[in-house]
Amino acid sequence: MHLHIVLAASFLARTLAAPLALSKTDPADLPAFYQPISVSKDTAQLSQSVRRGAPMSTSDATSFANNLMMTEMNLTQDQFQNTNSYTSDGMTHVYSVQMYANLPIANAVCSTHIDASGSLLGMHNSFVPKEIMAKASPISKRDMMSADQAVLMFAKEMGFSTSDKLTAAAATDGGITTVSGASFAMQPIQASQKYYQTGDALVHTWDLSIQMEDTWQNLFVDSTTGKVVGMSNWTSDHQKRQATTNQNAAARTGGRGQRPATGGRGTTNPGSPAQVPTGAPAAGPVAPATYNVIPMGKLNPVAGAGNGFKL
Repeated sequence: MHLHIVLAASFLARTLAAPLALSKTDPADLPAFYQPISVSKDTAQLSQSVRRGAPMSTSDATSFANNLMMTEMNLTQDQFQNTNSYTSDGMTHVYSVQMYANLPIANAVCSTHIDASGSLLGMHNSFVPKEIMAKASPISKRDMMSADQAVLMFAKEMGFSTSDKLTAAAATDGGITTVSGASFAMQPIQASQKYYQTGDALVHTWDLSIQMEDTWQNLFVDSTTGKVVGMSNWTSDHQKRQATTNQNAAARTGGRGQRPATGGRGTTNPGSPAQVPTGAPAAGPVAPATYNVIPMGKLNPVAGAGNGFKL
């Protein structure tokens, strides 16, 4: 066992120290973010058990949703976490993420919808199947690479030519490690530990939030192999819209002034409940609040959807 760890560490050290080759992987060849097909509960049967005569508050409805997850899905309180809940037009929406070893599973989410009387209108989840959970084991710190090493492994896989010396700031209370110094990124890279289901296994990953010149990506890098196991691509058209708006403003004002770009097509931010009332779960790909993006990934599970998700 110890020999295996030593050999793995030696291989990783040699890999990271090797010169970064050019044009190794086409971005289109990276595995897309895996979106499991959602499973729905029988609302007609469950509604009878949760209906209440008095109007329900958001807090009460959230408690009912949590109780349903524990009783109907056989979960304990430490196996899921609420990421958002809100009430609109008498209906409360509760969004949750599955947890494993105190970390969120990026693509294992649940949405529960309850009306003011306590009737369950919908409950859909993409939680990890029991047979996969039975084979899972928590990652050991000695077996995983650091956040900056994961960034270098991604750069190597993509063929980015870089001699950058990266620095990684200590993780915040929210679990975010900031990696600075990557020349291919427009701003420091935010990295966080998450588990990720691949369809046949549960993998510990570094979720890297990388903003490049014309794209923003969430990349899930296997923390033991350094391979990208999933990628969500959020393409920004902010610069193009800014230039177009400035040109139009200059034409209207005779070149005297410019008006900053606002709104525009596809500039939703799934990470901001204020901008997206449906409250996309925070565990999955989430765009920075200051970045205009076109979402290419979809986060909230919905019954009957081919990919199991919708915004």
